[in-house]
Amino acid sequence: MTPGRVIEGSLSKALGTNFEQLEAAKYFDEIIDALITGLMVKVLYGGLSNFRSDSSSSRNSNLIFDDNFDTGPSEETRNLAAELATQVSGAAQLEARVRNHKLDSLSEIEGAERKLASLALCWEKKSHPDASNNAANARLTILALKPRKEPLEKDVITREARIEALDILRQKTRDARSLMEVHAFTQEYLSLQSASTTATLLTLSEAEIEATKTRDDMKLLNESTQQSLNQCNASN
Repeated sequence: MTPGRVIEGSLSKALGTNFEQLEAAKYFDEIIDALITGLMVKVLYGGLSNFRSDSSSSRNSNLIFDDNFDTGPSEETRNLAAELATQVSGAAQLEARVRNHKLDSLSEIEGAERKLASLALCWEKKSHPDASNNAANARLTILALKPRKEPLEKDVITREARIEALDILRQKTRDARSLMEVHAFTQEYLSLQSASTTATLLTLSEAEIEATKTRDDMKLLNESTQQSLNQCNASN
């Protein structure tokens, strides 16, 4: 069971029903919304005085407009919201760690590409019999890195977007004022985490291994490129 599901279960217990049952009350919610809209229109066009009269019963009904009526979220709401915010924050941090490993791999490949581009330019300026072939080989090696580079670029973009979405959700969760809002944010969190590319401890480990292998591979490639570059610089 995921942390989000645990929070959802706590919310169901706190509200005394499950959220599927709450969906059945949508028509009741519509009636309430209509009443609230009507009250708001009356206030906007007639002022709060429309709700006041000299009668005792009317004065008692004015309690709903008391500035001190809103006491803020309940302790249970604050606790569940804090728990969810912690889960969201942890998910964002995990995404960031995976992204950073991907960026490391991407940086290694881009460094190798720049070195190869310098090699190609060097040979293109030479009159050596093998200069043309050497330059072409350098360009082809750059193209050969493309299938390895593009997935990293896409992954980084995807994780950046998810990190931003999680950060926004974390802030909204911290500002939650009701159990229903916490429920809505829990559903949003579960939706974000349902993506196939969501960061996990496994993907973190894989990204770390990938970064190490990429660094080792690019180191060997750079050494070979440097040897060819030294040869180019020494030739006519």
